[in-house]
Amino acid sequence: NRTNAAIVRVAEPTVPAQPGGVQTLLGAAVFRIRYPDTPHDCEAMFVDPLDGAPYLVTKEKSTLTRVYRYPLPLDATTRKTLVLVGEFSNLIAPQTAADISPDGRWIYTRNYRTIFVVSRPYGTTMSQALKQSKCRSLRASQGQGEALAVRPDGLSLTAISEGEAPVVWQSRGTMPAGGPKALP
Repeated sequence: NRTNAAIVRVAEPTVPAQPGGVQTLLGAAVFRIRYPDTPHDCEAMFVDPLDGAPYLVTKEKSTLTRVYRYPLPLDATTRKTLVLVGEFSNLIAPQTAADISPDGRWIYTRNYRTIFVVSRPYGTTMSQALKQSKCRSLRASQGQGEALAVRPDGLSLTAISEGEAPVVWQSRGTMPAGGPKALP
C-alpha cells in the first residue's frame, strides 16, 4: 500500500577484504517514482544496457508479474510515473530479483527457488521481448533466494539467499542454448 517509492543510485563501493565495519556511501541520488495504476511490491530491478532505463519487476502473489520502465531522463527533482511495458504471465511468483546480460539479450528474474531466463533478440524492444511466451527456468538450490546478478562476462550468474551467513551461489555457462559465446 505504499504511495511513496524511489530508486536510489550510489557509486559502487570498494568492499573491504575483511567483513564487518561500517562504510558510508556518499553522493546518493534519489529518483522518486509512482506506479500508473496501483502501488506494487517490488524487489527486482535492472538497468537495460541498450536504452539506459531502469526496469522494475513487481513481486506479485499471482502468476502475472508486471514490468515497469522509468521514463528517461533520470531526474532527481521530480516524481515520475513509471510506464507499464509488459507482463510475464508464465513465471512462478513472487519475483525477488532481476538482472539483464551486459549485451541486453537475456533477461533474468528469480523467485525463492528458480531463476527464469527470457531471450531478447537484437533489435527488439523490452515490450516485444516480454510478449514472447518462451521462458527457460534454472533450478537454484537455495533457501529463500533474494538476489541475482549476471557477471560481467555475460555467461555466469551469482545468486544469494536471505538469512545469516548465506552461501553465495555461482554458476558458469548458464546461458540458454543459442546464447552468446562472447559479448559483441
